[in-house]
Amino acid sequence: MKTNAARLLDSLNIHYALRTYAVDPDDLSAARVAEKVGAPGGRATISG
Repeated sequence: MKTNAARLLDSLNIHYALRTYAVDPDDLSAARVAEKVGAPGGRATISG
Protein backbone atom coordinates (compact mmCIF):
# COMPACT_ATOMS: atom_id res chain seq x y z
CA MET A 1 0.00 0.00 0.00
CA LYS A 2 1.46 3.33 -1.02
CA THR A 3 1.31 6.14 1.54
CA ASN A 4 0.86 9.85 0.86
CA ALA A 5 4.48 10.29 1.93
CA ALA A 6 5.55 7.80 -0.77
CA ARG A 7 3.44 9.63 -3.35
CA LEU A 8 5.15 12.90 -2.43
CA LEU A 9 8.60 11.32 -2.77
CA ASP A 10 7.56 9.93 -6.16
CA SER A 11 6.44 13.35 -7.32
CA LEU A 12 9.83 14.78 -6.34
CA ASN A 13 11.75 11.89 -7.97
CA ILE A 14 13.32 10.95 -4.62
CA HIS A 15 14.53 7.35 -4.23
CA TYR A 16 13.18 5.45 -1.21
CA ALA A 17 12.33 1.93 -0.06
CA LEU A 18 9.19 0.84 1.76
CA ARG A 19 9.79 -1.95 4.25
CA THR A 20 7.53 -3.97 6.49
CA TYR A 21 8.41 -5.36 9.90
CA ALA A 22 6.81 -7.03 12.92
CA VAL A 23 5.71 -4.38 15.40
CA ASP A 24 6.67 -4.79 19.06
CA PRO A 25 4.09 -2.77 21.05
CA ASP A 26 6.54 -2.66 23.98
CA ASP A 27 9.26 -0.98 21.90
CA LEU A 28 8.11 1.48 19.25
CA SER A 29 11.39 3.43 19.11
CA ALA A 30 12.86 4.49 15.78
CA ALA A 31 16.13 2.78 16.77
CA ARG A 32 14.32 -0.56 17.15
CA VAL A 33 12.56 -0.12 13.80
CA ALA A 34 15.88 0.72 12.14
CA GLU A 35 17.36 -2.46 13.60
CA LYS A 36 14.43 -4.56 12.34
CA VAL A 37 14.59 -3.22 8.78
CA GLY A 38 18.39 -3.27 8.64
CA ALA A 39 18.85 0.48 8.25
CA PRO A 40 22.55 1.40 8.36
CA GLY A 41 23.78 3.09 11.52
CA GLY A 42 20.42 2.73 13.28
CA ARG A 43 18.76 5.28 10.98
CA ALA A 44 15.11 5.09 9.99
CA THR A 45 12.41 7.51 8.94
CA ILE A 46 8.92 6.55 10.01
CA SER A 47 5.84 7.68 8.13
CA GLY A 48 2.30 6.59 8.73
